[in-house]
Amino acid sequence: MKTEKTDRRVKYTKTALKQSLLQLLSDRPIGKITIKDICETADISRGTFYIHYQDQYDLLRQIQNEMDEDIKSTLRKKLANPSDNKEVPTEILICIAEQSALCKILFSDYGDAAFLKKIMYNAHDQFIDEWKTKVGQADIEQLNRFYIFTANGIAAVVLDWLQSGMKETPREIALFIENVIRCGLSAFVSAI
Repeated sequence: MKTEKTDRRVKYTKTALKQSLLQLLSDRPIGKITIKDICETADISRGTFYIHYQDQYDLLRQIQNEMDEDIKSTLRKKLANPSDNKEVPTEILICIAEQSALCKILFSDYGDAAFLKKIMYNAHDQFIDEWKTKVGQADIEQLNRFYIFTANGIAAVVLDWLQSGMKETPREIALFIENVIRCGLSAFVSAI
């Protein structure tokens, strides 16, 4: 019984600290946010903060890791059934849409722009394997460069979609991305 009560308190504390950091990130970059700011906003003591996190960067990293793990979990489920592979971009976008408030902050200028790229790299191996079968004559280095180019473009499209209010569905954005990749891959193959 005591463990359950303790677990609830820990969960509440971590949630309050995460929400506090996200609230502060909506106004300023992580480098201008102090532990004192986070604790005052969450109404939690500094000592309690340090029980759970080393600093504000550790807290941000843990928030990012949780989101990244959600997306990886979705990908693992989809990749377990190869017939669903065409739905991978849609599933990633659904995860992003479900956590849009969080993503808007994490992907913003005050968040970590590199984090969106990291998320896009979760599907790297799946795409490279698929492209290797379609483009037999391309070497892995060229395919990796094509993926870098593609992932950065996808990141820009996703960021624009989030910032413009997500007027399209995740599936509509995924179809756009898939079409661009398919056309880009065709052009890439003919250039080799």
